[in-house]
Amino acid sequence: MRKLTLAAVLLALGHAAAFAAESEGDTKVAQLHQEHPELGFLFFDVTVLKDGRLHCRPSVILKSDTGKTAEVTVATGSLFSLGLKTKGALASLEPAVWIVSKLDCGHTLPKYNGSIAGIRIAAGEIVNAGHLVVEIYTVRPEGLFNGAVRRARAKVEDLEPETTESLTKRVPATFARAKRRYLAIDPALK
Repeated sequence: MRKLTLAAVLLALGHAAAFAAESEGDTKVAQLHQEHPELGFLFFDVTVLKDGRLHCRPSVILKSDTGKTAEVTVATGSLFSLGLKTKGALASLEPAVWIVSKLDCGHTLPKYNGSIAGIRIAAGEIVNAGHLVVEIYTVRPEGLFNGAVRRARAKVEDLEPETTESLTKRVPATFARAKRRYLAIDPALK
């Protein structure tokens, strides 16, 4: 699986370097765009709630209508520390319709597999796709002889101020050029 993550675009610079020189991230994005003009860039954030409480900021698996797969990390650092090192993702993606198909919270359950939301990315396009909030809620709790039954619903909101600040620190010029076109939620999850 091809990993297209914030790490591939920015974290090669190291967290300290990305914060030390605000324009260094933009330079890396410009270089990547020059080498691969067919790529588009997608800013977004994802939060998973479990029964109304913050559960995680997951790794996200995106699948394209051309058969490509990308894994994107939306936050780095510990969720339980005083602050995350970074929030929000910047993914470089080939032109296609991309579907959020899996959310992975690491070793915690539940994981969600299935079509959640999608967006079309064109060559050279820079898009702010918003903040995807997925709530996994319990319909029937786990019993002695059966497992819990859970469902999911999703919505897209504006990026949170902390996420906007984190992205602006890392790639200010690139983020300023992003056009707002939010992820479209799969109708089954509305």
